[in-house]
Amino acid sequence: MLMTSDVNTITVNIQERFQHQTDYSFRFVKLDSLNYNVHDRGANYDFHTATVKVVADETMIDAIINFINDTARDIDYAVELTLNDSEKLFGENIDYTSAIPCTIADVSLKQNRTKGSFELDITFNAKTAFLTYTGTSGWAGLTCLQYGYESDRTWEYTVNTSYLTGNYISDSRSDAGIFKGSYIIDAEILRNLLEWRRINRGTTMSLTAAQVGIDELFGPKSGVGPWDVKVLSLKWEFWSITRYKLTLELREVL
Repeated sequence: MLMTSDVNTITVNIQERFQHQTDYSFRFVKLDSLNYNVHDRGANYDFHTATVKVVADETMIDAIINFINDTARDIDYAVELTLNDSEKLFGENIDYTSAIPCTIADVSLKQNRTKGSFELDITFNAKTAFLTYTGTSGWAGLTCLQYGYESDRTWEYTVNTSYLTGNYISDSRSDAGIFKGSYIIDAEILRNLLEWRRINRGTTMSLTAAQVGIDELFGPKSGVGPWDVKVLSLKWEFWSITRYKLTLELREVL
């Protein structure tokens, strides 16, 4: 990774497992019906953040600290990042052919790791207005579902106990489907899913079993689909050179 501020540039060798977060500018509001409404400011207000870890000798770590302090600090910590194919810090659907304008949002304290080895964490906020996007918006078939997923419908009834200890049931019979699970996917699938998320936001979509890799998305009470759902959460993390871990939270639209 090359970090440029003003006319000065420094090479920063980062570790593979960087941390990323996209704060989308839409929010879900749960209704009494158990469905969700969406309040959305639009894609221009989405916020991309990435934290990288640098491990190097003390001379290199000090050079990075001095670069930030002596150069970037004078222009409000503004930098441009030139990233290679394994350093797509802000998501696979971002075009990295040009440098990415960023703000240095945080710098950790320098920490000794081993004899002669030090580490430093740097957090960057990408300037959304300067980003361009790539990929085909679409929901690809997800097949590599990992162990530990949650897949069921809630039980929307209450038990009321009378003075004489009798039980009286209030049952709306409008149980809400919930799915939480993780998948291992390749870069192309992630690119298209992220572009789908950016464009479609909090809209309702229809999913089949083939698209989610599970026959009963919301457990035995939901049948075999297709199901109308909202994607409440879509998060990803770097897994290997060509793979990512995708974590989803889906809610059934009643």
